[in-house]
Amino acid sequence: MQQDIAHEKETQAGSIRLEDKEEQQRIATEKAEYERQMKQELHSQGADTERLQQISSQLRDINRELQFIKEHATLLIEYQKDKRDLIDHIPEWKREQEEQKRQLSQEKDNLRRETSGLQEQIDALNKELQQAEKEVTQLQANLEAYSKISAYDWYKPHQDIFNPENPVTLEIHTPRTCLELIDELGRTDSQYMTLQNRLRKEVNLFTGHFDEENTFKFKTKFTEDWEYIRFAEELHDFVEENKISEFVRRINNEHSDIFKRISMDTSMLTASEDDIQDLIGQVNKGFQTCNFVGVIQCIEMKVEESSNRVVNCLRAIQKYYNEHAYDLTPGTNLFSSENEQLVKQEAIALLRDFIKEIHAYRYDSIRLYDSFELRFRIIENNNDTGFVEKLSNVGSEGTDILVKAMINIMLLNVFKEGASRKFKDFKLHCMMDEIGKLHPNNVNGILKFANDRNIILINGSPTELNRDAYKHVYLLTKGAQSKTRIARLISDQKL
Repeated sequence: MQQDIAHEKETQAGSIRLEDKEEQQRIATEKAEYERQMKQELHSQGADTERLQQISSQLRDINRELQFIKEHATLLIEYQKDKRDLIDHIPEWKREQEEQKRQLSQEKDNLRRETSGLQEQIDALNKELQQAEKEVTQLQANLEAYSKISAYDWYKPHQDIFNPENPVTLEIHTPRTCLELIDELGRTDSQYMTLQNRLRKEVNLFTGHFDEENTFKFKTKFTEDWEYIRFAEELHDFVEENKISEFVRRINNEHSDIFKRISMDTSMLTASEDDIQDLIGQVNKGFQTCNFVGVIQCIEMKVEESSNRVVNCLRAIQKYYNEHAYDLTPGTNLFSSENEQLVKQEAIALLRDFIKEIHAYRYDSIRLYDSFELRFRIIENNNDTGFVEKLSNVGSEGTDILVKAMINIMLLNVFKEGASRKFKDFKLHCMMDEIGKLHPNNVNGILKFANDRNIILINGSPTELNRDAYKHVYLLTKGAQSKTRIARLISDQKL
């Protein structure tokens, strides 16, 4: 409605301004006519029309200005009103505007801060949400992984730990996830198996040096893993407590006794060396003065050190004991040297070598003839064999037997002469086998070689030989009950 009233006022004001303009134009026209007439009248009366014209022009200017003022009086009033209502308030409004701008800027800053704070809260909440979602995903993965742990090899031996009926009283907080712990358990189990296998290998390798009745009482057979672990712990304590020193001292003392006994036994074994040398010397002396049989021209024997490795170890132990008897005595005494421990260690090394050679030896005992080597030198048909270990390479098989028979007869003669000092008429009867392998001429020679030394040979042969070479010839037969019957066939009283 106010718009209609304003429009009506504007229409009426426009009509009034139009009528006023038309009226002013009419007045101006009449005025111009009047002035023209007045100018003519004045000119006719001799007035200064130019001056009047100037005055008139000035009046017109003034009138225009007055008209302008009149025309703009309303505008001036409105201006004054606007000036009073508006322009005069501009400084105040500017101050208010500046204040409002300042407040607006402050509000914007506050809004920006609040927005920033809210955005930070939103970002933090989003981050927490993402973290929560990630944790939920991890928890689901952990739960799924935990539900499948029974498929792992390491689960079954430790399944009681995971049994909900056996809750763990000790709580352990860890930053690692269930997946990480499962992986860690897998790696740990793998490492445990590796270490366990290595432990088994090392323990078996270590105990392989000991028998079941070893000095240290170490267990040598294991079945369960815990037995290996307990052995390792006991061995660790054994080393940490330096029990080995006590065993070394004890073993050194025991080895000292063993060393002494071996030395004494070796002395007993080698005590007959001089007798053997004397015996061989007597045999050689007998061969130097005898008439040889057949093609045999010379027989000589000699004794050399034994090549038996066990005997050599025994001799080394005996020699070492004789040189270091005081240091090998159990405990330390006034005669012990500063190298006592070194001497005992070297003695143990000799015992180890001795044990090694015993294990490699084919026989269960050491006999007297193992302590020396007997060498033979035979000259047969001008062929000198030099000193050899065996007689198998001296001529033919018959010659070998002949040489062996002569050596045995000479040995018997040496023993017989030693015994015949107590008996004036001492004869020795002995059996000689394989006589059939000798040449008949050598049979007569070996019989004479023996008879010259009061050794009566009883020669046995599965075949008939030259009966003229023997004083008596017997036939040996077996009866129904495997009893041997002896029947004399021939006797020659001339022999």
